[in-house]
Amino acid sequence: MRINKIIIILGEPQSIFSEILFKYFNSKEFSKNKKKIILIGSITLLQKQMKKLKFNLNLKLINNINDAKNNGINLEIAKQYSRCFQA
Repeated sequence: MRINKIIIILGEPQSIFSEILFKYFNSKEFSKNKKKIILIGSITLLQKQMKKLKFNLNLKLINNINDAKNNGINLEIAKQYSRCFQA
């Protein structure tokens, strides 16, 4: 079986997961990736986290997993959050 998609659900808004994910997206390993990466989560929250952590990544909004493109960050919108990194 050949896997051509990686689906990542953006979980806890207060965790450091987004920082780890952003660092991966800026790495050489990601540029060599041939699979479709699909994030499921809030674009508002993700953009606020990128701004706070000083990352600038291009996100492609999709409505369906089948719309995802290779060599990019595809984001399917799930739930809207208004705050990031607050205890």
